[in-house]
Amino acid sequence: MKRQQVHALDIEHTRPAPDALFGPMPTTAEALAADRIEFRDGEQTDESRRNAARGLDEAFYPGFHDFWRASAARRAILEAARSTDALNPYALLMVCICRALCMLSPLVVADPMRSGLRMPLNMYVGLIGGTGDAKGLTEKRAARLVPFPPGMVTTCAPASGEAIAGRIVAREKSADGGPATVASRSRHVYIDYSEIAQLKAMTAREGNTTMAELLKAYSNERLGGDVKNDANNLTAQPYSYRVCMSTGVQPAHMGMFRDGEQSGLPQRFIWSNVTDPTRPEYGSFPTPDGMPRDAQDVYSALESAGLCPLLRLPERQPGGGIRSGTAPYPYEPDVMKLTEWLNPSISADSGAYMRDLASCWLPDAARVEAIEARDRRARYNPLDGNSYYLMHTSRDREAHGLNRIVTLAVGLRLLDGPGTEGAPRVTGEQWAAAHHLEHVSRAAYEGGIRTWERIRQDDATEHATVRVTANSEAADKVAEKRRKRVRDNVARNLARLGTGDGVKGYRIKQSVRGSDLEIYEALKGLVDDGRASVSGDGGGDWTRQTYHVRV
Repeated sequence: MKRQQVHALDIEHTRPAPDALFGPMPTTAEALAADRIEFRDGEQTDESRRNAARGLDEAFYPGFHDFWRASAARRAILEAARSTDALNPYALLMVCICRALCMLSPLVVADPMRSGLRMPLNMYVGLIGGTGDAKGLTEKRAARLVPFPPGMVTTCAPASGEAIAGRIVAREKSADGGPATVASRSRHVYIDYSEIAQLKAMTAREGNTTMAELLKAYSNERLGGDVKNDANNLTAQPYSYRVCMSTGVQPAHMGMFRDGEQSGLPQRFIWSNVTDPTRPEYGSFPTPDGMPRDAQDVYSALESAGLCPLLRLPERQPGGGIRSGTAPYPYEPDVMKLTEWLNPSISADSGAYMRDLASCWLPDAARVEAIEARDRRARYNPLDGNSYYLMHTSRDREAHGLNRIVTLAVGLRLLDGPGTEGAPRVTGEQWAAAHHLEHVSRAAYEGGIRTWERIRQDDATEHATVRVTANSEAADKVAEKRRKRVRDNVARNLARLGTGDGVKGYRIKQSVRGSDLEIYEALKGLVDDGRASVSGDGGGDWTRQTYHVRV
């Protein structure tokens, strides 16, 4: 991709080549104007350490520095992640995008093909890391960079599918004694499962609908269900809510996503590792002293530069509205239209709400990619089992790929400055950057699956070793018990037959049930213990030797 100057709102940009993770980033005039934080690069920084760190970054993530230095918001997130918190900057950025999108009006949608097919902008983030890898700290730092205004967003960890719709809508009794109506309870819901094990345990319960409702919520479908009594129905209509989710996933639990590929579960997630393989070693940071900057100092500097929080929303009035003034999200639903949309059975014009939907402005490259993706899906043959399987499991082919890229691009637009035009307008640089994040996400997911497969193989090997050991120990116990029985029988028969002139070995063999080796070892043991004696060589054959019992 050629480097070029691109205006923030007047762009036509081509997407990166499919075989390249990320090419050189174009520089937007808006990004340069918004660059308000000063980083210590010049004579204060050890040049060799800075170059070494840059080489490590580019080795793991091609285009790393072009991506992170394209806007002030991304540079601020990188600076915060590279502090003493030791976070993965991509993980921190993805959670910040998720939180920013959660505050976006549910009326704002995307239409990349410009054909009236509305694409929701809900986002799910999966942070892959083991115990103690700072999944929780990543969430806390993202909450500091992109905080929710009081009373705007409902944060929850629903234990059932019905609880998701219950956080969005509620039934209200009519003041005049008429039928109860469905009212909006919260238009913005942020689901936070600190550990995916919680969701995994809930979905294992018989009849639990949490996973089914999460799949529907991502696609902005009708949530909840109908029951026999209409007065007890509680459903959330499409585009009446914004649902975003973040969860920590240990590699040992990635199997539930591998098993859910057919239902589209992992395809709905943006993935990132919480560990940072590009983090410089201790003493080699690109700083004057080679040490990471203290996290509190970094956040104080960001606050002084006006970059913490990254997103500033107007205060909400007590009645639920937004105070007048410049607002990043002035496009709030009309309460009356929303109530009619939530109650289509008793409303005269429930479609008035849908006419207020606003589509984000996307570059022409988005339209081209959307048409190409739709054509690829149309050419697959559902009667060809292998082709149909690949279409639904490959992240290159599945339908949610473009949705993820669009969502990331809009999220980057919000962090870089959402503007005041109601629906965000995505620049060419942000569209290319979204492709970069999609490749990072894909690599993180595939790496998590490979780690899970290794864990499963190691567990299988360990279980097999335990079974072999257990079987061997059990066999040894059986053999020892059999040898003891043979020794006791040999001793009894020798006491009965071995008096006087003694008894030949073959007579003992005829009287005792056991193998020749077991009987011989039993006789030899009695002789060694002094309880019997042997005479004659028997020509080297123990069965022809004579055994005497010692009294």
